[in-house]
Amino acid sequence: MNENIDKSITRKMFTHEAANPPAVCPQCGAQLVQDFGPYLVATRSDRRWMDEFVTNGPFGYLCPECPTAVIHFPELSNMFDGIPAQPDWEVGAELTVLGVLDLDAAPPGKENEPLELLLPYVLTLFELDEAPDSDSKPVDTSIERTLYFAGEERPPKKCPECKRPLLLDYGPYLVRRIRRWRGDEEYALAGPFGWLCPGCATVVIHVPELVETMEDALGDMGDKINLTVLGRFNLEDVPPELAHLPPDELPPEFLVWYPHASKPMKQRKKRPRKPKPKRRKRRK
Repeated sequence: MNENIDKSITRKMFTHEAANPPAVCPQCGAQLVQDFGPYLVATRSDRRWMDEFVTNGPFGYLCPECPTAVIHFPELSNMFDGIPAQPDWEVGAELTVLGVLDLDAAPPGKENEPLELLLPYVLTLFELDEAPDSDSKPVDTSIERTLYFAGEERPPKKCPECKRPLLLDYGPYLVRRIRRWRGDEEYALAGPFGWLCPGCATVVIHVPELVETMEDALGDMGDKINLTVLGRFNLEDVPPELAHLPPDELPPEFLVWYPHASKPMKQRKKRPRKPKPKRRKRRK
């Protein structure tokens, strides 16, 4: 771990495809510093996001002078090629480094908790080095959105209201576990289960991914589990003096509440009713 590198700032990420490791920053020309992470690496197949992993490795390089991160992609690929896949893994062929974990940002008393629970506090997402689209606008995370749930195995693709393509959003979100007679529990969770519409005020929660994210963090939750999403923490508007606070300790004005949708994500077609048989009149 490099003490002179600030992992709490948002960095623009570049990929380095050459066989030799990167040496200088592509933005300011300063000497890069190798940093072993840990990093959050996501896999996908075509446009479908699959499993993600928190891993250390010699593939990350951070700039000490400006907010830049460089990923040595051949080293990252070699690392994942050498990891034996487990039967319950869904690993795609494409790799993307989503961000770096600043373990020093863990709240006091939570340092020994599983990393999945600490992600909302310690994960600093990277900005991808992509050419900006002149027609595209960043998704507004500060607005109140209509909430939908998708229960299919594959993630949702289109907005249920305006049919535009949805964008994956890691949150963090405020998730409530509803438990009868034992009291509800609330968690600040970040994960690949939230999908925002850039064209209208809609959010779609991918329920299978939400359950998997919770079980990765909290363990097996049984066959029957009742969850809902109350809102999203709008970390984008948090001032620097409050950036050190975990999401669930921020002032309430930074939590955007979601009203529930009035209709399900996918409506079932009504079956045609069978005509009732005519009753025969009894003779007197």
